[in-house]
Amino acid sequence: MNVMNMDTCSSPESQSFGSYAEYRLAVAEIICAAKHELLLCEYNFSQSDLGNKAVCDALWAFFTLNPTANLRLIAFDATYLSTRCPQFLQLTDKFSHKIELRLAHESCHYWQQGFILSDRNKLLRRHHFAWPRGEMTIDSHLVAMMQQQFDILWEQSEPCNEWQRLYL
Repeated sequence: MNVMNMDTCSSPESQSFGSYAEYRLAVAEIICAAKHELLLCEYNFSQSDLGNKAVCDALWAFFTLNPTANLRLIAFDATYLSTRCPQFLQLTDKFSHKIELRLAHESCHYWQQGFILSDRNKLLRRHHFAWPRGEMTIDSHLVAMMQQQFDILWEQSEPCNEWQRLYL
């Protein structure tokens, strides 16, 4: 399901995108391709369209096809997910044992990049929360670096009252 145009500056391991529409397509693509683990970090997930039916269907397949599949999310603002994504909320109810949601602590606000890691071998990242521009890559160095960054942000993040509404 490769729907992005290759940028002339991209390596064979990397595909660039420059619009929110291309970013949303890339989000759907990386989620559809995931088999075991998805790690997501975004400001509030509004630009990634996490509440979209196609994305939720892909997440449903991700959870049902692999009994050990898991999804961990870090957001800096929980409002969008908790108020505007009813299909995603249904997934959190059905698969609460496979989904962990955390709110980034104030100490993490230096971080300004949105990213998704899939199965520890594929990375989708936006260079800044405020911009659509970014890339999808399998560059092992970048994937490892972002895996380490996710782990640091995860350790500094915590559940909050707003996330608890997801489990009702």
